[in-house]
Amino acid sequence: MTDTQGKTKQLGLAVIGGGLTGKMMALTLAQCGEPVVLFAPSVPAGRADRRSTTIHEAGRKMLDALGVLACLPETMTPITGISVAIGAEMPRRDDWLLSWSSDDTPMAYVVENAHLDKALDQKLAEHSDHITIISSAIINQSDTASGCMLQDEDDNHYLVSHVVACDGAVSQTREKAGVKPVNLPTGQLAIIANLRCEIAHDNRAYQRFLESGPLAVMPLSGNALSLVWSVHSDKANQLLALDEAEFSEAVTAAFGTTLGKLKLDGTCRHFPLKPHYIRHLTTGHITLAGDAAHAIHPLAGMGYNLALADAAILLDELKIAKKRGLTIDHLSIKKGYQRRRAAEILAMTTATSGLNALLSRPKGPLGDIMATAMAVLDKTALKKKFRDLAMGGKLSDAPLLRGQI
Repeated sequence: MTDTQGKTKQLGLAVIGGGLTGKMMALTLAQCGEPVVLFAPSVPAGRADRRSTTIHEAGRKMLDALGVLACLPETMTPITGISVAIGAEMPRRDDWLLSWSSDDTPMAYVVENAHLDKALDQKLAEHSDHITIISSAIINQSDTASGCMLQDEDDNHYLVSHVVACDGAVSQTREKAGVKPVNLPTGQLAIIANLRCEIAHDNRAYQRFLESGPLAVMPLSGNALSLVWSVHSDKANQLLALDEAEFSEAVTAAFGTTLGKLKLDGTCRHFPLKPHYIRHLTTGHITLAGDAAHAIHPLAGMGYNLALADAAILLDELKIAKKRGLTIDHLSIKKGYQRRRAAEILAMTTATSGLNALLSRPKGPLGDIMATAMAVLDKTALKKKFRDLAMGGKLSDAPLLRGQI
């Protein structure tokens, strides 16, 4: 970081966003051998974040290669099975029409956000010689021929060769750059909570598509579960008004008796579901990544995995450019990133929003057709291909997703 133009500091690579994606991005891009500046505004202390994140197998390899897994205070919970149902529980028969199991390699893992955040902070501190963290928000930006001019809230000015925006689904960086997302409205809220189950979950994840929206539970250590319940706004407001016992009864009634009685463990959080799609992931000297580049429906738990792939492929493009003697803001990097990310982002966006629209609807002929299709798929070899896609590294490929720096 140099100061050659009065108060304007010149930077090479800068990441905007202090969440799990921004921290992971800064750590990843530092592997190209260039200094990285992370703009991570301080967050006011609040209640403990008990949310969790699902990491697929390719993402696990990536985080392991970066040294993040070794810093986790607790190991991640493996997902060795997934079951899917359509509609309310059917008494006296198994209504989990589609199931995957993996006895060798888990399909995915669940990690508490607080643990992942702590591990990322530790790795960033270990790389403080080439990762600089600035705890100040960016309030102004403008693209110039020589870089992106940033101004932070402390009135510092920076001319950055390549900015990577990881500042979330309502990205101010994206908005200031004039990039308009294609919104995919759902009319739903996501209710996030931790649960306790009466019957052992055996490291199996469950997804039940209800008329009001999909309900997913992911296994945590012991008899704990992570709940993501996407419901239409009117029903969500009713659920959020319930006390602990009433909510526990409601979620048990909605999910069914497979895991016995479910009990709320702590408080609920909620946020509106506003998936969107970005046609062009780069503009000027700015590259969009994470939720700033793609906000998908949470029913598949793939949001952070897309961000991991963003980082892995952007690092690969930077390394390719460096080997060719090109600068870190060369157009080929942005073109390569756009080309290599387009297929997976589009596939995950359309699949998650499409399934939500198709299956979160009143019972009728279409639901019966989809249920029959799932039952048939469960008996075919095609099911393995879906499992392999869910494990990551198929629609996007980069050395880091194979565990190679």
